[in-house]
Amino acid sequence: MQSAQPSPVKAPTARVPTCIRQTTPSCTVVLIPSR
Repeated sequence: MQSAQPSPVKAPTARVPTCIRQTTPSCTVVLIPSR
């Protein structure tokens, strides 16, 4: 299952750092699934 999520995981991972700078509420939701 982890092998099938290599592409989608990289997309949100790049947005994680950007969200931290924006400190938005939506960022928290992206961080949970990203982990």
